[in-house]
Amino acid sequence: MRYGLMRFEDDVSHGFPVGSWTTQMGATMSRSRSILAAAAVMLLGAACGREPAAEVGPVPRVELDAVDPEVARVIRECVDEAERNPEDAGARARLGLAYEVNGMSRAALSAFGQAVTLEPEEPRWSYHRARMQAANGDLAGALSSVDVVLQLDAEYAPAHLRRGDWLLDAGRADDAEESYGTAIRLEPESVAGRIGLARAHIQRGEDPAAIEILEDLLTTVGDQPYVYHLLGIALRRVGDLDLAREAYVRAVNPTKPEWPDPWTEERDRYRVGFGVELARAIQLAAGDDVEQGIRILEELRPGHDDNVGLLSNLGAAYCKTGQLEKGIEVLEAALRHRPGHFVSLANLIQAYEGTGRPGEALGLAERAVEAHPQLGHAHVMKGQVLARLERREEALESFQTARRLDARSTTSLFWSGALRSELNRWSEAVRDFEAVLQEDPRMIGTYVWLARAQAEAGDLAGARESLRQASRATPGAPELDQIRRRIQELERSQGSRR
Repeated sequence: MRYGLMRFEDDVSHGFPVGSWTTQMGATMSRSRSILAAAAVMLLGAACGREPAAEVGPVPRVELDAVDPEVARVIRECVDEAERNPEDAGARARLGLAYEVNGMSRAALSAFGQAVTLEPEEPRWSYHRARMQAANGDLAGALSSVDVVLQLDAEYAPAHLRRGDWLLDAGRADDAEESYGTAIRLEPESVAGRIGLARAHIQRGEDPAAIEILEDLLTTVGDQPYVYHLLGIALRRVGDLDLAREAYVRAVNPTKPEWPDPWTEERDRYRVGFGVELARAIQLAAGDDVEQGIRILEELRPGHDDNVGLLSNLGAAYCKTGQLEKGIEVLEAALRHRPGHFVSLANLIQAYEGTGRPGEALGLAERAVEAHPQLGHAHVMKGQVLARLERREEALESFQTARRLDARSTTSLFWSGALRSELNRWSEAVRDFEAVLQEDPRMIGTYVWLARAQAEAGDLAGARESLRQASRATPGAPELDQIRRRIQELERSQGSRR
């Protein structure tokens, strides 16, 4: 059993635990506001300092009472600078960068917009505004702003790359291809530009062209999971399933990589205080140095014992190292401060089950569903607890609800197939397992289950083919010989009836 630590910038209400069983079965993680900005961000008009030009508006402020003191100090310094120099666009932009890096994206967008108003001929300000518009869901605004950037400075390659990404998000693959091509012309060795071109080809269904680009990239970037992820998609769509499976196996954690962007990197100077140390501790605890991560989290806890992000990650780290009782104590504390915190609920459910408390685990899973009724993973968690309690029909209902809420949930499909197998509903199980493999070929362990279900459903030829695939994918699986013998037994039985 693995416990998940959330990234520092993950949304504390809807993030999924990294590395937990939900993630291993295909969950995604949502990025949103920093936990430093968990308190509602309130834009307040400045009541002091000289008044800027009327069309610019007052310097944007946020409520800082609940923010780390070091972060608050940096932001106040930036606010003071902007108020002392109301006509200085750079001061507004620096305030925007300080807000952005500390998770206050609405305030950052306001500050960048004011910088553009004060100095419209400076491309960096429009660039920062475009990024924040995209981060706040305003794709049309982001594209409009980045067009202004490129009118002012057509040679800044990262702007072309971002424009290409946003155009792809808008379904405009042809225009995106043009942007990526320009980025490559400006930076001939651009890996990001070539990945963008491949994505444009995939969006248009030009999979052979994408394969050619991606395979060439692998000769220079090595084992880049995101490249293998895209390659697997393209190979599967041209019907080369064996190579697609190999690509998916190599696509471990295929997060789209970040590329150098000097204008954006200016914000790093505003990373300070508790938040930086918390982010470092979480990174350590989520990686190979769990004990060091725990030590830092324990050192940070005094004075921050109401910080749900810290408590949730410390509790998960304790559980990850087998200290379940300590993990339970800390996770329960996190939930006292925020009863519906999903990551804490998910990890505490696993901890309860790990300490032999299935009834409490189910109660917590029901609480997760009540707090997040539209979140498919809440229903998946409840279904898994019910399945382990052998309440199969109720578990199936939970997985069906999860699938209805999230059509991408291969986790719920797999568990549905497993439960239907236990209920001897073999044909339905076959449909579930086939759908899992069609939607996510990386889940190669499903072939073992599919082979068994096909055999029991009477499709012995299909069962043998699935068994062959299972033997290639997981050659050491102990179930293979058992399934092989079962297929032979059913074949003999069919022969004797003829």
